[in-house]
Amino acid sequence: MEILFVKYLHLLCLVYWLGGDLGTFIAGRFVINEKLSASARVVATKILLACDQGPRFAMPLTLPSGMQLAYLMGVFAVPVWFMFVVWLLGLGWLATLMALHFTTAQAKGPLTLLDGLLRKSVCFSCLGYGIYSLIFTTSLTVNWAGYKLTLFGVTVLMGLIIRVKLKPFLAVYGDLVADRVSGETNQAIKQGIDGATPYVKVIWLVLFINTAIGLHILA
Repeated sequence: MEILFVKYLHLLCLVYWLGGDLGTFIAGRFVINEKLSASARVVATKILLACDQGPRFAMPLTLPSGMQLAYLMGVFAVPVWFMFVVWLLGLGWLATLMALHFTTAQAKGPLTLLDGLLRKSVCFSCLGYGIYSLIFTTSLTVNWAGYKLTLFGVTVLMGLIIRVKLKPFLAVYGDLVADRVSGETNQAIKQGIDGATPYVKVIWLVLFINTAIGLHILA
């Protein structure tokens, strides 16, 4: 029963991650459409940000639920207390993201810094340990678990790059809200969203691969 619940949670994370990402991608096409009014593009941006909450909330649960599955299957040989730590970190990350979503603008600064620190820590830990486990003997006793952990690290890395790529758009969003749209504003918006798009597609590809690995193992 326990493993079925964890499988269900892990699959729900995938659904909300991919579904939310698709909604974000579609909304982004309207944001960069210069033929639309500024107010329409602001609404599209709000839809984009709302859809983005699915992937943002799914990511912190994807890692602990996946590691819990590996633990229950006997391919992640760690003590029980280690899994408690994994879940504590995952739920703490989720709580940070929920606080960022619902808190006031003034309180977002420290939470944004904490979220960035958690993302970088998770990214490099998953990439480092995943790759290491494919070369040497570790608590991950099968190669497919190392591949999945490494690929998850890649998705987090892509997310970090996307944040950098979106900076030009975020810098001029206030002008869009105030209906002070100029050629430079449109260029910055397009630069930000188009610059992030290739990395979004890499995330989709990695999720497809990780899902295929998981289905093959659990079949």
